[in-house]
Amino acid sequence: MKEFVQYHNVNKMGFSASKLCEPKLHTDKSVSSLSSNRIWLISGEGCSPKDFYLAAVFKVNKVSAGTYDHPKYKNSAYGAGHIIGESIKLNGLPWFETLKSNLNNFKNGLSEINDSDIIKGLESESAAYML
Repeated sequence: MKEFVQYHNVNKMGFSASKLCEPKLHTDKSVSSLSSNRIWLISGEGCSPKDFYLAAVFKVNKVSAGTYDHPKYKNSAYGAGHIIGESIKLNGLPWFETLKSNLNNFKNGLSEINDSDIIKGLESESAAYML
């Protein structure tokens, strides 16, 4: 199983990730290789400086390409997992600061992660929601 991070920018998406009705992501990147892999959905909420939350964790079981399930993004991925909302704040956690740096402050969009310390940090913070 591979691990991916997707950033949910409230301003670009038009809604808070805590309002999701099911675990999902929307992107312009290819979603064809996401099936059976784990997604960590991180949400940035509020004004600068933003508060960052682990909004959802899920394993992809359905992908949709070119369908614009969100008006701005052509590809989507859905799965089984948990919507966490805003209960797990990530600001200031050392591994999270490394993640932000590694992913260019999330400017690269959907990204695979391989750093075992970051994955352990995500798993530790979300232990009550693990798949």
